[in-house]
Amino acid sequence: SPSGLYQAALSACCETFGVIGAVLFLYDHDRQVYTLASVLEMDRLDGDFGADSLLVTRLRSGRAVLAMADVPVGERDSSPWLKDARCVIPIHREDALDGFV
Repeated sequence: SPSGLYQAALSACCETFGVIGAVLFLYDHDRQVYTLASVLEMDRLDGDFGADSLLVTRLRSGRAVLAMADVPVGERDSSPWLKDARCVIPIHREDALDGFV
């Protein structure tokens, strides 16, 4: 099932990056937002990321793991999901940003 696969992927990310919890956002083509797909060891919060949000723009252009220490405070404060984040891992397929952890 997709939810089992998502949980396994999040668990692998946590082990790799030495963090306790993670969340997966995937692109919803109908709504044109990145929406919560799975959560591991974290509280569920409200909020999606628009396709034109600063974070998404940064992930699209950088195509690399984004350390939140390198993101301006105002941008980190734009979503409750980013408040305690250490990094954001983009998931690219060809030229598209399919989601992020």
